Amino acid sequence: MTGHLYLAGFSGSGKTSVGKELAQRLKVCFIDLDDEIARRCGKTLIDLFTEKSEQTFRTIEMEFLNELASKVEAGDPGSVVALGGGTLINPAAQEIVRDSGKLVWLRARWNTIFERLAEVSDRPLIQKAEKLHEFIQYNRPFYEARLPGYAHCDLVLDVDHMSSNATATAITRIMDSAWFLTVSFFERTHSVLCDSGLLARTGQMLYQLGILPRGQVWLITTGTLDRDNLPLARIVKEDLESTRQEVRVLRIPDGEEAKSMEEVGRIYDALLGSGTSRDDLIIALGGGTVTDVAGFVAATYLRGIDIVQIPTTLVGMVDAALGGKTAINHERGKNLIGAYHQPKTILIDPVVLNTSADEYYMAGLAELIKYGCISDSTIIDECEENWADILNRPTWEEAWTREGWEKLKGNPWILIDLIRRGLQIKSRIVSADEREVTGERTLLNFGHTFAHGFENASGYTIPHGQAVALGMRAAFRLSLDRKLVTKDEVARMDRLLDVLAPTELIRNLKIDKTMQAIRYDKKRTRGGLKFVLPVGLGVVEIFDDVSEDQIKKALDDLVV
Repeated sequence: MTGHLYLAGFSGSGKTSVGKELAQRLKVCFIDLDDEIARRCGKTLIDLFTEKSEQTFRTIEMEFLNELASKVEAGDPGSVVALGGGTLINPAAQEIVRDSGKLVWLRARWNTIFERLAEVSDRPLIQKAEKLHEFIQYNRPFYEARLPGYAHCDLVLDVDHMSSNATATAITRIMDSAWFLTVSFFERTHSVLCDSGLLARTGQMLYQLGILPRGQVWLITTGTLDRDNLPLARIVKEDLESTRQEVRVLRIPDGEEAKSMEEVGRIYDALLGSGTSRDDLIIALGGGTVTDVAGFVAATYLRGIDIVQIPTTLVGMVDAALGGKTAINHERGKNLIGAYHQPKTILIDPVVLNTSADEYYMAGLAELIKYGCISDSTIIDECEENWADILNRPTWEEAWTREGWEKLKGNPWILIDLIRRGLQIKSRIVSADEREVTGERTLLNFGHTFAHGFENASGYTIPHGQAVALGMRAAFRLSLDRKLVTKDEVARMDRLLDVLAPTELIRNLKIDKTMQAIRYDKKRTRGGLKFVLPVGLGVVEIFDDVSEDQIKKALDDLVV
């Protein structure tokens, strides 16, 4: 084990009991931070808080955390460390923990905490109460003050129905069997797991994350993914049933026709007819359409029901499933009716990309390159170096069974690492700006303003992914005109993106119609139109002074 394994969570979440079990299995030391501080001071926690102050306690706590971090720097083996319930209030403590190990949040609901603390009297900041609602009222301020620290975890587990033994098992198995990150949204914080062969372990992973068991699980997918020659739904259903979970499959049409109120109403009818409650679960298996429709249903049914996203297209993996946006269409436009609804978790299995149509695969590659443009130029470097391997997808048809699929774990395909890096970039951006308030999430619109113009001018005959690729190429030309990028950088992007979206796609478009759509895509400022533009490779900025002449020149340069 490299570094410490820290356990965080509110009082009563089971940090100490789980920590002892974990340390025994990993054959390392266990440290309970609260107990260690009390031992060093020769006082109980109650006496420390009563005779000194919470501030004094936090100072001692920071000193001990620094000691733990220095041991890691010196090369000592890590320990399992149960943090105090309020340790991570201090941003400096968060930084120490982040730099010296992995952090797991043991998340428990109020009723679980209430039951576990009923007979406990040694928690100095917890106010006891006879009734649950009073307990919540008294202790919510303490909990909410701690949430930001918990949300910066590497992995989150819902432990309400898990014993200490089961929780320890879950942590060790997940850390051994899958790459993961956390999307931080306070109470709605969730983990993203990405590994080849993961589809055949869906039920196992959801059980280990504490998301199962449930009364009912609805698997929403398409008929295309539930056929004998493409049995992705069957693979997921079989593994869910291996955990003794009742599963119902609901199929929706492929494509945009499913994103209608009529289709959503049909799903509502099925859920209501079966008595589905807020304690049940929806699993979305499919591309962007399934992500949107199932997500919108989950956001609105009974004012919100839990959902797990399992995207099967590259766009879904690196974009649509992450961030909580859901929407259906209206006769006046696409995605006009929607909601933000964060999933309980996202499971990503790159093996399913072998089943995706070329159009959707190319669109996903454009999204990955976008991440390279806005945040990490090494993604572009590695795409250039491995472009042939990335474009020529491996085939795995012989693994079209649950048992065969599971053997694909650990596949070395270069794209898997690029997907994970793209997920890290988008996770960081959406965690900082979930609802596009601060402007950071706007950076993800790089290439989209031009793209919407191309789509509209073509009567939506140009697929969205290719339109985005062309939009990025146009944006680089606009930046070149403003001396923000070099000719060599434009040429590098052209070499990559021309494979995904050749300029022949827009050669016959009327520039006036494209310009009209661009004008309506973003709000005009006094200085001009607002665009996300590259400033070199790996960095973009928002400019609100782009003139129409500059836009027309970029469009002309693109099709020359």
